[in-house]
Amino acid sequence: MRKGLSRVRCRAGLLLVAGVLLAEGCQSDRKPGGDDARPRPARNVIVLLGDGMSLPQIAFLSQYRRHVHPDRPETSFERLLRSPNHGFADTHMITPDGRTTLTVDSAASATQIACGVMTIPQVLGLDQRGYPCRTILEHARSLGMATGLVTDATVTHATPAAFAAKQVTRRAENEIAAEYVSTGKVDVLLGGGARFFLPAALQVNQVPECAAMAAPLVTSGARADARNILDEARAAGYELVCDEEQLLAVPETAGGKVLGTFAGAVYPAYPERTRMPGLPSLETVARKAIRILEQKPEGFFVMIEAGMIDFAAHEHDGAYLLRAMQEADRILGFLLAYVDDHPDTLLVVVADHETATPAFSYRTAPPVTTTLPSGLVHTSPYDFGDAVATYSLLERQTLSLGGMINPIARMLYLPGYEPNPAYPLERGIADLIAIVETSSGYTLTPAQARRALTIPPGSTLIPYDGVADSFYQDSPMPDRLSRVLVEQTQLLWATGHHSNLPVLVMAAGPAALEQQVRGYYHTTDVGRLLFEALGN
Repeated sequence: MRKGLSRVRCRAGLLLVAGVLLAEGCQSDRKPGGDDARPRPARNVIVLLGDGMSLPQIAFLSQYRRHVHPDRPETSFERLLRSPNHGFADTHMITPDGRTTLTVDSAASATQIACGVMTIPQVLGLDQRGYPCRTILEHARSLGMATGLVTDATVTHATPAAFAAKQVTRRAENEIAAEYVSTGKVDVLLGGGARFFLPAALQVNQVPECAAMAAPLVTSGARADARNILDEARAAGYELVCDEEQLLAVPETAGGKVLGTFAGAVYPAYPERTRMPGLPSLETVARKAIRILEQKPEGFFVMIEAGMIDFAAHEHDGAYLLRAMQEADRILGFLLAYVDDHPDTLLVVVADHETATPAFSYRTAPPVTTTLPSGLVHTSPYDFGDAVATYSLLERQTLSLGGMINPIARMLYLPGYEPNPAYPLERGIADLIAIVETSSGYTLTPAQARRALTIPPGSTLIPYDGVADSFYQDSPMPDRLSRVLVEQTQLLWATGHHSNLPVLVMAAGPAALEQQVRGYYHTTDVGRLLFEALGN
């Protein structure tokens, strides 16, 4: 992928980022519309980014199809992997003191994809020295192209924000929301996260467009500065939408600017989404975004993030992960058909990192002796797992593991994990057993429920049996429930955080571009390919 890629240069300039005055960093060496302008290899560029998705997650989906539904067509991921145009990319970054890391966070890795340069942890749109780097979205905009970001996380979350924001910390979601609207560089911005656009005194459903939002999606605003960024977006020419009906009614015209916030925070877990009227699927949102963006004669750039893959893996929830991957697969199927109909479009499928490394394992079990048809006597000392039964168990789950255990844990404990006298542990155990058995095919014993729910008073990290607690703190309660259910699922997870596994990179589109996606690279090489697709 490194061959034929243009160099970038840096020039002096000033930019105010999160209250800090920074010199402007790397910029494209192409002068849009100038004497050195040259034809673009691609008219449109689409990035489908599965947050936390690598081979384990793709295999999780494909093996489900092969084992449980072998009569169904192969997945879109399987079809794309039959093409020679795929490879792997490392995701590592650099620490501020210059050390190379093994693992990476979403902000840094998405920035490395967006800019094609190495960076440091937690930053958005900045290089490893803290200077702003030009992102592929910004470059596309400089060429007159339409731009879009689509996600089922918050639109201010690390991955989408890396393509359009300049912040020294990914935690600055209020600042990112304001930056989106003040710069106007994203034409179509669709996802969750309404709360970061609103003052704390305002409920999301008090916004006129969001009045009918389903109650579980509603939160209060998160801003302490009293600014209503949604009002500012409306004044800046954005059409605001908060549900599927409004989204589908948006005119598909060149130059249209749309800001959709379909939930106060991130989208809910997949098993719960069927109970959220008005919440559009990520596939619906992606399709509509492209129909709007493609009206621009100069073409478009869009990044579509399947963000809940990462959330499901952090929570060690196999049913949640399966449905997140199924949604990503539907989107990929649509995008592959789009590329077939628009051969001047480059599609790159990539991830920012791998999360939690799910894998089914065989386990020690009482020996089973069988006489084979040949007459030979065969003995197996292991339980190798029943593929159909295990995946069918995941299919029966109607509530995420977090949806089962988190509400009970919140009632059980006061600050500092002191027991709540109004909701004793024995009641919590009984309630957890009941909700697990009514919303899944699992059984849960009182001892297992006690093990999942018990937290010693004064804990600062929720203990995670048998391993270092600091590896399991993103979603500790669902992780604990998953751990006590493992005898029924045989689904193990290597960590509660991100791993250093390389991510798959796949491409479809103009031959000169897609054929470069072969081999073993780094995510910065993916970024440089995106720039090359736009003639730089």
